[in-house]
Amino acid sequence: MASVSDTEDGWATLYEISASSDDESSEEGLEQSTSDLQSRVDALLEKMDLLQLQIRLKNGSIQSLTGRLEVLETVDRKVAQLQPDVFAMQDAFQDTEIQNKVCKSSINVLADIVKSVEDNAKRLEQGNPDRIGIEGEIAEVHSRLDAAQIDKKGLQSQIRLNKGSVRSLERRLNALETNRVDALEASVERVERENHELFEREYDRISAAESDVRALGEATYDRYSQAIDRVTCLEANVERLEQDAKDRIDGGLAVAEFQSKVEAIEDDRKLLQSQIRLNKGSMVSLAGRVKGLESSVEHHREEKNRVDSLESDMEDLIQVTLQRVKRENKARMDNLELQNQALQDALGQTQRIIEGLHIGIQTALGQINTDLSGLKQRVEMLESSKRDGDSVYTITTSMQENRFRNLEARVDGLQSNGYPHPNNQYLNVPYGTAYFVPSYVNNSVRR
Repeated sequence: MASVSDTEDGWATLYEISASSDDESSEEGLEQSTSDLQSRVDALLEKMDLLQLQIRLKNGSIQSLTGRLEVLETVDRKVAQLQPDVFAMQDAFQDTEIQNKVCKSSINVLADIVKSVEDNAKRLEQGNPDRIGIEGEIAEVHSRLDAAQIDKKGLQSQIRLNKGSVRSLERRLNALETNRVDALEASVERVERENHELFEREYDRISAAESDVRALGEATYDRYSQAIDRVTCLEANVERLEQDAKDRIDGGLAVAEFQSKVEAIEDDRKLLQSQIRLNKGSMVSLAGRVKGLESSVEHHREEKNRVDSLESDMEDLIQVTLQRVKRENKARMDNLELQNQALQDALGQTQRIIEGLHIGIQTALGQINTDLSGLKQRVEMLESSKRDGDSVYTITTSMQENRFRNLEARVDGLQSNGYPHPNNQYLNVPYGTAYFVPSYVNNSVRR
């Protein structure tokens, strides 16, 4: 590099020194801008990795929601397993209704029996002594009453069992519904909270990435403009130097030294132009990478929107499932309450019918006992009448025998006196003679 004394005025050489220093500073600035752009690109790549990690976290949350849906399906299967118990309760309720109908039919049969007993009592009042049939009917009434009591006890035990099973089923359904609703609400709240936090963090990171990309683009554009300005200035300096060289050649200066300086400056200019072309290529590649980052950010945004829509769909599905489960459980509980109420009504009606039947049977038994006591008195009276008739028959028979002996004696006397009886082969019985012939028919005496 020439000193001040090498030229006549020294101004051009100082300008050349300043131009060369500007070239060196521009090269350093371009290298610094390239390193800054590379660091920014690395930072954007790291942010893109973070966004991919967030997407994986979103996928993990989706998988957790899928697991929760599987838990809901498991709860639905448990509810489906409980449905046979509900159906068994309905069958038991139908069996209870059938037993109630059987009890009503047995009550009607017992009412018919009581009516027949009353008819028999009326016949006893008229003098029919069929005590064996009455006692058999009374024994049958007692057996039917015992069977009705046994059916009543069995029905009461069945009703108690049905009540116990209904209560246990209600407790199980309430516990299952409470646990399921609590778990679903807690899961929904936790998922909403996690999604909200992830959305905020992702939004902040995407905003920071966008601001970094924007700042990088602005800085790149500024540095590119500065490099263009510097190249333009260098070209102007080269043109000025060429003009000065022409002037100096015309003025008779040392052509060789100046030509070497001009060639050095021309080499520097070519080097700067090659560096500018390289910087342009790096700027183009950086612009392509920035566009790729923008497209990846847009892709991540679309992925985030898809995840958000999927989360909203999952939340809607969870809400619909919760509402459906609540409606089904409410319908089942209402059905169980109606069945329990119908069971209680049937039990009360059966109890009232059995109590009325018991009262009617007790009244009929009292009436039958009264009729039996009257029948016993009538039988005793008939037996006393029979004994009196037997004594009268004995007396009458002895009197008839005496009369026959007297008649035979008279006949014998008449025959011995020569007056035979007109019909001596037969015994003529005088008209008007009474004979008492005992005949035991239906435990009575007939004259």
